[in-house]
Amino acid sequence: MEKRVPAIVSHSSTPDREAAMNSPTEMLEAEHRVIARIVGITPVLAGRLEEGDIIKPDILQGIVQFMRIYADKCHHGKEEDLLFPALGEKGVPMQGCPIGSLVADHVSGRTLVRRLAESAEAYARNEPEAYIGLISSLGGIAALLSRPHLERGLSAVPHDQQALDL
Repeated sequence: MEKRVPAIVSHSSTPDREAAMNSPTEMLEAEHRVIARIVGITPVLAGRLEEGDIIKPDILQGIVQFMRIYADKCHHGKEEDLLFPALGEKGVPMQGCPIGSLVADHVSGRTLVRRLAESAEAYARNEPEAYIGLISSLGGIAALLSRPHLERGLSAVPHDQQALDL
């Protein structure tokens, strides 16, 4: 019997959208909250797979697409191309914590999403070994993009926009 998984994204106007308009760092913080909401479903899905439940392949593919486009290209792209260099110019070390550590997390995330995509494709083809890959990659994404990652990122960002001269 197939169990329903709750909707992942709401398209309604939210306080996060309005807050995102105040400054670049507030926009990144709002994006972190959106990413955290999606990542929050990954351990639920992994648990359901471990229990033998069936999950619609399009849900898994939707998570892959969200992680590739919104989390990586949009959000991580802004951090890597704009924020981190601006922080570096202000004296924040580019190696080690926090920036080097965050970049390493981004690289690890890309690997996990690639594994999730491969496993989701195998799962859609009803390949039994796909369950192990799905459970592993969903759990890995949840662990990587947990609160410590987000807090490490937020601690690197001055909340005063003038501190960055953006």
